[in-house]
Amino acid sequence: MNNGFDTLRLSVEAKSGGKNTVILDDVGMPSIMVRVPKFKISEVMPGGPAEWHPMFIVNGELRDVLYIGKYGACIENDRAYSLPYRDPAAWVDFDRARQVCRNKGPGWHCMTNAEFAGLALWCKANGYMPTGNNYCGCDIDHRHEKGVQSYDWVLNYNWGDGMANKIEGSAYHHTGRVYTGSGPVSWAHDGTTDGIYDLNGNMWEWTPGMRLVDGEIQIIPDNNSAGNVDESPTSTLWRAIMPDGALVAPGTAGTLKYDATNANGSGAFILNTTVEHPGTDAVSTHTSFSALTAKAGVEVPDILKYLGLFPYDTTENGHGKDGFWGRNNGERLPFRGGCWHDGAASGVFACSLHDPRANSWNNVGFRAALPWARLPVPTGAGTVQGIKGPVSSPDGGKMNGYDAASRVMPNAAQHIKGDRLQSCLFAVGPGSMRPRRACSPAPLVGRARLCMALLGSAPLFAKCESVNQNLCCGAVAPLHPSGAMPRRGRAKF
Repeated sequence: MNNGFDTLRLSVEAKSGGKNTVILDDVGMPSIMVRVPKFKISEVMPGGPAEWHPMFIVNGELRDVLYIGKYGACIENDRAYSLPYRDPAAWVDFDRARQVCRNKGPGWHCMTNAEFAGLALWCKANGYMPTGNNYCGCDIDHRHEKGVQSYDWVLNYNWGDGMANKIEGSAYHHTGRVYTGSGPVSWAHDGTTDGIYDLNGNMWEWTPGMRLVDGEIQIIPDNNSAGNVDESPTSTLWRAIMPDGALVAPGTAGTLKYDATNANGSGAFILNTTVEHPGTDAVSTHTSFSALTAKAGVEVPDILKYLGLFPYDTTENGHGKDGFWGRNNGERLPFRGGCWHDGAASGVFACSLHDPRANSWNNVGFRAALPWARLPVPTGAGTVQGIKGPVSSPDGGKMNGYDAASRVMPNAAQHIKGDRLQSCLFAVGPGSMRPRRACSPAPLVGRARLCMALLGSAPLFAKCESVNQNLCCGAVAPLHPSGAMPRRGRAKF
C-alpha cells in the first residue's frame, strides 16, 4: 500500500482510534473529518423521546454515522475543505456556503442546523462544553487559551478591555480569526485532539435546514437539508411547526413563532403563536439561549428543543451563557456558534437569526459535512480528471501521474510557480517519506507554509503558494519547519 493517501488516512485513523479519517472529494482532494456515530434524542436530552436524533435521518434513511468537518471550511478551487492551519473562509453568503460544499460531489453538504444542534446536545450530555476564540484570539474566561492569528481585525479604538495587540496611530490591531485547529484541545467539542474544533467562537457558521419568515419558525424536516434539497425562499419543502410538534404548511394559523418582548420588535425573543410585536431592520432582539421563554399557555414541543431552538434545561445558565439573537421580519437564516468578539455569549448553543441569506461578513463562515464515507470517482470539469497522464490543474497548468484508481496523485507534491506547475516526486512509505529526486526548478513563490495535521506536530500537507493560487497537495509532502523541501534522509511522523 505504497500510496500517499492511504498512508495519511491510516495514520490519521490510527492516531485517533478511528474517530477521525480523511475523505477525498470529486477531484481527489482531502478533508479531515470526524466520525459521529448515531445517537438517540433521549441519550442527549433528558426526557426526550427514545428516537434517533433527526440529524441522522436523511431523506427517510437512517445513517449509522455522519462525518463532520474537523475544521471550519476553507475554500480552494470553488470547493470547501476541512484542513488544519488554514484561515477559515469568510465573506460567504448562505447560498454560496451550500454551493461550495455541493461542488465536492454527492453527499457533501454545508453542516446543517440539525447537525449543529445535535452536537451541542451531545456536548452538554457528555459534560463538556468547549471553549474557543471568542475574545480576540483567546477564550474570555480562559485568557491563556490562544489560537494563532490569521486575520488582523483593525478598529479605530481599543476593543474590549484593551485587546489590541498593536497600535499604529489611530489604527488598533486585534486578533480576529485564528487558523483552524491552532487552539488548544479545550477548543474541540470533546476536549481531545480527536474532536471537532471551533464550534465555540472563531467564526459564526451558516447552518441550513431552518429559517424564520416574519417570525414563523420553519424547517426542512429531519436532516433532509443534508441531501442538498431546495432551500430557496419559495421552496415548497419548508414546514412550519405547531405547538404539538406537527409539521404543517407555512402560514397555517397557530404555528410557532418568535415574537419580541418590546413593542418595536426589540428586547428578547419569546415563543408565541402570533407575532404581536413585529420588528424592522433597525432593531433586533438578544437574550441568552437559556433565558428563552414561551408566552403563557403556549406549549413547547420537543422538536424545538432537540433542534436547538428552545432550551430544555430551565435552570439559570443551564445551557451556559450562549446568546440568541434575531429579527422577526422578513426571511432570516441561522448561523451558529459565535465569533471572535462575542465573548461569553459564544458557544455551541449560540444562534443568530438576524441576517438574510444574501448577507456576508468577515466573521461568518461554514463547515462541510458528509452522511457517508464513499469515495467518489473524480469528475470535476476543469480540474484534476480521473485519467492517467497530464491533466489540467486548477490554474490551467499540467499535473502528471494522476491515478484514477486511488483517486489521489500518488508520490507527488505539486508546487505552483507563476503560471506553471512543478512536481516533486516522493517515494511514500508507511511512517516516513524520502525524496525520489530534487524539485526542479526552484520550489515556491514565497515561503511554503505548513498545514499541521493531527499526528503530533508532523506537517502532513504542503501549502503551495503563488500570487493567485493556493493548492493543498493531494499527496503528503513533509517539509522542514523552515519551509524547505527535504533533500535527503527520512522525514518521520
